[in-house]
Amino acid sequence: MSIFKKLFFVATLFAATFAFSSCSDDEEEKSISQTLEIGGTKYQNAFGLYHQWEGESEINIDIDVKISEENEIHGFGFFDESLIGKTVDLATDSLFNIQFNYLEEDPVYHMNFTPEYKSGTLTIKKVSDGIHILLNSVNADDRAFNMDVLLVDEEEYMKQFK
Repeated sequence: MSIFKKLFFVATLFAATFAFSSCSDDEEEKSISQTLEIGGTKYQNAFGLYHQWEGESEINIDIDVKISEENEIHGFGFFDESLIGKTVDLATDSLFNIQFNYLEEDPVYHMNFTPEYKSGTLTIKKVSDGIHILLNSVNADDRAFNMDVLLVDEEEYMKQFK
């Protein structure tokens, strides 16, 4: 085989391997579970929005989980946009700030949760429909705090109601 045929063969093999082993944004977004786990309790159907003001590096986030008609969890916080595209060790880089309020009927705040990371990782990725947050951690109380949520741009989301 000539050198060009060998190079073509190797390039074709590499491209085919990459194409079959990589995952598109659509496939990745379908695999996002939209779950939140706090203290061993897993909550399904978490919904998240994000907003960034012009000229700011901070991205503000809101996450809601409706447990019942009278009960929900509301999370709010922020992170620096420099975290997008990175995986960080939360034991050394606790750059992800969030807290949760559990709301009941009145609404009365009956419980708050602000993580104090003992260990874990945080990965934040920009995907076609928003920002994917994948957090797997252990809180200072030795209980799990995990998130697998797609955050949607708040401005884009609100356009559907105008």
